[in-house]
Amino acid sequence: MKTITKLMAVAAGFGMALYHEQVIKTAVPPVLNLVAEQRDMALLTELLRQSAEKIYHKVKAAEPNSHNHQIFTHIIGIERWGQNRLKVALGEPLVMDEYNGYRPARERAWDALIDDFVKTRQETIAIAKQIARTSSPPLIPHNTLGDLSVEAWLMYLQLHADGELYKFK
Repeated sequence: MKTITKLMAVAAGFGMALYHEQVIKTAVPPVLNLVAEQRDMALLTELLRQSAEKIYHKVKAAEPNSHNHQIFTHIIGIERWGQNRLKVALGEPLVMDEYNGYRPARERAWDALIDDFVKTRQETIAIAKQIARTSSPPLIPHNTLGDLSVEAWLMYLQLHADGELYKFK
């Protein structure tokens, strides 16, 4: 393949990646907020619980290889990061950070990660129940998706974890 053709292919791929990111930033938040506002907190917490059960069984049966470890620590890190954002609805200050600081260490044992996930998801559900007792929670910013309602955040955390699970080998 000629150099110019290769450069054009790389540029096209880069353009598609940027376009994809722009579509996500534009289309996902309103849809997520719209769907989430149709669900009450009791249903959302139940969906989180059901999702946790499914994830627990999947990871218990999964091979603890480096690929799965990377995905699982990503799931846990995003959930912990999301909890920090959800706590804004409880009056805690907003910290606009990335999820990396919430991700478990690479050397963390598989069984310990399973325990971490169970505990983390239980904490997410507890935070959601606390928020349900407050009035009119604010929109809370997501680094990529923009402002999301609390309900949309809960849906995002559930859908993110469920979606990442399909990457397990």
